[in-house]
Amino acid sequence: MGRRGPLPKSPDLRILHGDRKDRLSDAPVPSEREVLPPAGMSPAALAVWDDIVPELVRMGVVAAIHAPALRVLCDAVAIHATASRNVTRRGVIVSGEKKSSVKNPALQVMRDQAAVIKSFATEFGLTPLALQQLRSSKGSTNVGAERLLS
Repeated sequence: MGRRGPLPKSPDLRILHGDRKDRLSDAPVPSEREVLPPAGMSPAALAVWDDIVPELVRMGVVAAIHAPALRVLCDAVAIHATASRNVTRRGVIVSGEKKSSVKNPALQVMRDQAAVIKSFATEFGLTPLALQQLRSSKGSTNVGAERLLS
């Protein structure tokens, strides 16, 4: 289930609205180690990693500690793509037991992986709304009170 309620204010905005600096909790800062893919990833998942992780690192959204969660996301995208190719090749309706027509089981795989992808994409700012929420919650050190008041 998604988060409920209004988005949290950035630390800068909380200070502007009168919160004391000593009441703001300091978020832990992850190490600056290089973000490397975990061992044992499939070639398809590694291709997804190479597509998205460098950009997330550039944006400052991920750190090395996030590698296992990023692996789950990359695996889910790769599995979803495989299931999607199956549906494209075989169709939505396939032959089941006793020559009856049934829904392609790959559709369920796609649905399951889409839920995983959506969850992790939200956490890593891979949707426009999620990116906006990440920016809001991280706060921006280069935004002065003058800009917030204008």
